[in-house]
Amino acid sequence: MKKALFFTICAILSASGSDANSAKNSANDAGINLVKSLYSKNVYFGDRKNILSASFKSALMQDEASAGEGEVGCLDYDPVIAGQDVCDDAKYDFELGRRDTVVVTQTCPYGTQTIIYKLIRSGGDYKIDDIYNQNPNDSRAFSVKNQILNCLNQSKEHQ
Repeated sequence: MKKALFFTICAILSASGSDANSAKNSANDAGINLVKSLYSKNVYFGDRKNILSASFKSALMQDEASAGEGEVGCLDYDPVIAGQDVCDDAKYDFELGRRDTVVVTQTCPYGTQTIIYKLIRSGGDYKIDDIYNQNPNDSRAFSVKNQILNCLNQSKEHQ
């Protein structure tokens, strides 16, 4: 009787553990798929504001408003490709990073870049809260959101 009870409890715990792992894997897949959606053909980052957190979206919108119609603001490159020039033969690898991040390795004929996406949960879905690009001079990652906000603050100080 004790053995039967023991095996029943083990089976229940095992099943609930696999449900938790299944939910975690599903959430991980959702985060990676969200980032992958930015790399679809004919998708421009600025047109995808619905997948951004409120704070990241706000920074981008402030930048657009400060630049004026048809002008370039603080963000003068595409953070999704970490540059201005699109690589026609790019290859992308997506992997989970630490603390709700997705790490994208972009390989082009002229070199490799690492782009890191910080994700947050919002209303049951993941949203992109920031993108970290690498400084080409020293390979340190920097926050795109902070870069925009710092630039906007400096612009206000010089007015």
